[in-house]
Amino acid sequence: MSDFKWPTMHIMTVPGSDSRRDALVQWWQKSGEYPGRVCLHADPERRGVLWNHVGILECALRGDQGAGWAMTMQDDVKPLTGWLEALKQVMQHAPAPFVSLGHLAKYGKRLVGRGIPFGVGVNAMWGQAMLIHFDVLEPYLDLAKTMQHINPKKYRNWDDYLPTIFNLIYGTEAAFTSRALVEHQDWESTLGHVPGLWRRAAATIRHAGPPWDAVPRSGRGAPGVERKHRDAASMVQGYWEQELGINDPAVGEKVKKWIS
Repeated sequence: MSDFKWPTMHIMTVPGSDSRRDALVQWWQKSGEYPGRVCLHADPERRGVLWNHVGILECALRGDQGAGWAMTMQDDVKPLTGWLEALKQVMQHAPAPFVSLGHLAKYGKRLVGRGIPFGVGVNAMWGQAMLIHFDVLEPYLDLAKTMQHINPKKYRNWDDYLPTIFNLIYGTEAAFTSRALVEHQDWESTLGHVPGLWRRAAATIRHAGPPWDAVPRSGRGAPGVERKHRDAASMVQGYWEQELGINDPAVGEKVKKWIS
């Protein structure tokens, strides 16, 4: 990719919540590990993940167009050796407009064993580190703002669920790398999740695996869609219809090319 451009890394953080998180954020800012721009999105008042996510999407739309992707990163995620070269390949060969660079447990290991570099599905995202393609960024931001407007308290900690809601409405899918590029640290969660090494992927780029352009490129391996996802999608569509007069959201040409 001769015209390759690194996307801005948008880091979500709650400063002061954990000294280890603060140190990791400072490392990202000062180490030069990431060759692109590092943009910090702090939430010291604990307004919530959704609030921060909306701010990231707005920031990305203002400055990331040349890269083609927006990238979000949590403040408890460390990169693995070789992740930059893998990231280039993932951006080039991703089978979906939403891509998770990490996952839980053994979801990816099963795919690696079958020689498949990406898992796909409607509900295939983990919020540790995510790529969002510019083809879907504007309607995705509209969705996030709608959910924030309708019930900011209920959805305050939703970020990686939002691609699932988008996929249900628009007919797209999400993907995750069968070998994680990053490692989730076993630190106390700011959202109340149960800590433990189970949150780390069993298959990572530390291990040998299929090339990112392997055939088949992707396989089924994501968790199933839950009722809360379907309820949220119905709620958004109902709001758009009743309040905005939108019976069926327009699917632009950029979004259509991602619909299988």
